[in-house]
Amino acid sequence: MNAVASRVVRGRSGIAMIAALAAASALSCTLLVSFDDRGDASCGGGDCDGDLDATFDGQGLGDDSLFPEGDASGDDTNESADAGDCTVLSEGVACAKPNACREASTCHDGVCTVHPLKDGTTCGTAPSACYDAPACAAGVCAAAAPTTDGAECGMAPDACHVAPLCQAGVCAPAAEAANGATCGLAPDTCHDTPKCASGKCAAAVAFAEGAVPTGAAAHERCCSGKAADTATDKNNCGVCGIVCKGSETCSLLDGQYLCVGCAVDGDCWSGCCSLDPTPNHCTPSLCTSTGCKTNICPGGAHCETGTVDYCTY
Repeated sequence: MNAVASRVVRGRSGIAMIAALAAASALSCTLLVSFDDRGDASCGGGDCDGDLDATFDGQGLGDDSLFPEGDASGDDTNESADAGDCTVLSEGVACAKPNACREASTCHDGVCTVHPLKDGTTCGTAPSACYDAPACAAGVCAAAAPTTDGAECGMAPDACHVAPLCQAGVCAPAAEAANGATCGLAPDTCHDTPKCASGKCAAAVAFAEGAVPTGAAAHERCCSGKAADTATDKNNCGVCGIVCKGSETCSLLDGQYLCVGCAVDGDCWSGCCSLDPTPNHCTPSLCTSTGCKTNICPGGAHCETGTVDYCTY
């Protein structure tokens, strides 16, 4: 033999080249060719992993038994067998890649057994507040579906708007709350809670003069928007707006709270200082005759006659 050719070749193209070389040389000796299992252009013709997979004698195609199961022994790309082909993959080897709706699948008795996740399993993120998250169906991640119309899709921007709602997969703008809806807390016991009007929170409204405050104690009335004790307050004696002058006191007389201690008519808010019954007291009466003065009582109160004349609500 003039020479022994020994080099690393790859795939069918390499085998064809060796056969042609053998025929042309008409060598009487055996042409020994060693195949590299994972060679590529980056190896520069050398052996990348240091292992030889098959030895060819130049007259046949070599011993395929030396190739691991699944390797393409005669393919010049030298790729492994198709990932899903269990006819060439070993028992228990992964044969189908997992995805969001299935677990890793393996070969069993020559068949690729796929393991889908339970239908309804979330497999992604909802694209918006008006779509449900995509869910698995028969091993496939189905497209996200719109949520039910009327589902809340955000926060109400203020107390006089309701939360925005979904409509055909779109989050509609927040609607105005009904007029009169409460939008805050009452600032005190003599004001109502603030109410909505055309999407705006209006100021709290004061109770009417003389109204009973929220959670009122005995004899309390709302006077100019504030709670006053009409049994002791010299500026609101008996009712709102009756002012006891000078040294007068707001005292109980014959069951009514009156300004007591006047000396003459001019001392009284009403212009009448009554001497009967004693002690002297200011009264809404005519003073020179029986009966009440017309419209003398302040703040919506009215006059009542009795042993003493007095203002009340």
